[in-house]
Amino acid sequence: FGVAIGHQRDDVCNGMGLEPEAYKINGKTLCIKDKFPSGSPESKELQEFGKRWQKQIDANGGSMTRRQLSAQEQRDSNNWKKSVRCQCGPNKVAGHVPDAAAGGSAIPKDWMAQLPSTNSYVGGIVSKLPIGYSYDTVKIVSSLGGC
Repeated sequence: FGVAIGHQRDDVCNGMGLEPEAYKINGKTLCIKDKFPSGSPESKELQEFGKRWQKQIDANGGSMTRRQLSAQEQRDSNNWKKSVRCQCGPNKVAGHVPDAAAGGSAIPKDWMAQLPSTNSYVGGIVSKLPIGYSYDTVKIVSSLGGC
């Protein structure tokens, strides 16, 4: 039994770019809808992000837990972002793989120079996940129906 989360009015997106159903929790599987046009740079980046996120889950012992960062972790994360900003290139931002609040490290073991639209989409989803939610699989899907 899965629960669709991020549900707003069916005809609007919220301020973080989330569609009415941007993700779905199904047990220990987190499915994220690829809202971007197929084959677009954003879609390709989101797919790559999902693959690398899963690798980090596996390297972390097979699961991660959504958490609230401590003040020190948030400072470490912010300082890390500033330190790598110049490596991102134009119109890109430094993105943790995965987001520290999704269970990754405040100073990440993996990161990507991301388009702001992709970074904010995933960050918006992570912010909506319940604190303490543990998961072992993340999937980027074209439809949440199969999750």
